[in-house]
Amino acid sequence: LEYSRRSRAHAVEAEELRRSLVDARLHALELQLQPHFLFNTLNAIAGLVRTNRQDEAIRLVAGLGDLLRYSLDHAGRQRVTLGEEVEVLTRFLEIHQARFPDRMAFAVAVDASLRQAAVPILILQPLVENAVRHGVEQASTPTCIEVRARREGDRLVLHVSNDGRLSSPRGEGVGMRNTRERLRALYGDHASFALSEVDGAVIAVIDLPFVECA
Repeated sequence: LEYSRRSRAHAVEAEELRRSLVDARLHALELQLQPHFLFNTLNAIAGLVRTNRQDEAIRLVAGLGDLLRYSLDHAGRQRVTLGEEVEVLTRFLEIHQARFPDRMAFAVAVDASLRQAAVPILILQPLVENAVRHGVEQASTPTCIEVRARREGDRLVLHVSNDGRLSSPRGEGVGMRNTRERLRALYGDHASFALSEVDGAVIAVIDLPFVECA
């Protein structure tokens, strides 16, 4: 009986340690993502200031404040509702559209029935940033970024697509690598991330378990 009790206690301690290590890893990834996003946004603001587009720069500063507030208000939370994520993502898209008013359009299609689904915080933001950097910024014609979500049984599938072509193979940037590692830490083998080119569009797909936030 004593051996059994000690065995159960060791199992509980091991599980608590595992969770602590996962939480520490996720926190490190979150800290990695935030300065990366901040650096890119500040670069965009600096570009607008240099070209005397002060009104757009002011809107970007205001939008950046909203995004930083969201990040601080949700500090320590690994998952948020898809509705929350979509709201802040729309703000993020508006920031970039202010940079490229004649070259960028966007559409966000998320059914109301999916808005309570749990997703990792800021999981879509790096995908949109990638679409802007490798799609909108590189294109000579207007580009549309689309964000969609659908449920397939017990799975939630998130799409971010943009007009354009997939860059030649090379090492993944911070955002894409961070996305893969966060999904792996949170879901193990039960989630996936893929980037592909289909019919003149680059499509990023995240597939993860469908679970509603309490």
